[in-house]
Amino acid sequence: MISQDAFTKGQALISTIIQKMTNLKASRIKTVSEILLLFISMRGRVNFSQMGRQGEMCEKSYRLHFEKGLDWLSFNKILVVQYCSDEGILGFDPSYIPKSGKQTPGLGYFILERQVNTRRG
Repeated sequence: MISQDAFTKGQALISTIIQKMTNLKASRIKTVSEILLLFISMRGRVNFSQMGRQGEMCEKSYRLHFEKGLDWLSFNKILVVQYCSDEGILGFDPSYIPKSGKQTPGLGYFILERQVNTRRG
C-alpha cells in the first residue's frame, strides 16, 4: 500500500487536469501546476515575493506567467466532469462589489419632503 499525503494527491490531481488541456506547452504545464500548488500550500499573504521565496522560480518568472492567460473555464470543466458527482450546487460570491456605505444598492438616505410654511411679511 502506497501512502500519499494531501500535497502529493493535490499535485497529481492538478497535473492530470492541466495535461488534459491541449493548448498548453510542457513548460507552461509545469509552471501553472507549481503556481496552483503554491496557492494551496502557502499560509498568509500570497504575492509574487512570497512565491519567489517559497517556490522553485524567481519572482519575475511568476509575474511573467501571470500576464499570460489561462483557460480557467476548461480547467474547471475538466475538474468537475472527471472528479465530481452528477449532483452539484454552484455558488458565486462577488466579493469585489462594495457592500456597505453609499455604494450599496437599495440603501441610502430617504428624504421626506415636507412642506414648510413660510411667513411672508
